[in-house]
Amino acid sequence: MLYYFVLIHVLKTLDLGQPESEEELANLFPTHPYELIVGAKVSYETILRIYYLRHGFEHLDPYPIAFVSDQGFMAIQGTGADEAEPDPLARRSTMALMAKCLHDQSRSMILDNVLFRLMRDSMPSEEASFVGQFAGLSIAWGSQDRSTLETHSEVAGKRDKCCG
Repeated sequence: MLYYFVLIHVLKTLDLGQPESEEELANLFPTHPYELIVGAKVSYETILRIYYLRHGFEHLDPYPIAFVSDQGFMAIQGTGADEAEPDPLARRSTMALMAKCLHDQSRSMILDNVLFRLMRDSMPSEEASFVGQFAGLSIAWGSQDRSTLETHSEVAGKRDKCCG
């Protein structure tokens, strides 16, 4: 996982400049960098799916969280980027799986809860409702969820009334 994570992010940030010709680019890379990124993304997602099938995310497992959140946000960034997307269901299922993984892990770690909420709030509303249905998350998406959260001072006030 780490190999593909690093490969994707290094190639994304690599400034190739404007090569004089395709021949010069071919001398720099045996395969076009865009093809390397696409292949790395496919392999990265496949490894995460296999990891999920093998281990699940119901119990505390902090190792894959950076990878899961990264893959989820990459899937969200792909939303609407290509109108003629060959398989939008694949991107949606990736978002659903990554959101479900973060949601399951959020029972064990606060950071995962924060990442889950950031991912949920970053999704377009139609995508968020699909993810909620697909992943079996019975959560209110949007402002309703935010209004039901208790602030730290409200919780402290209740504790003071209860415990004197």
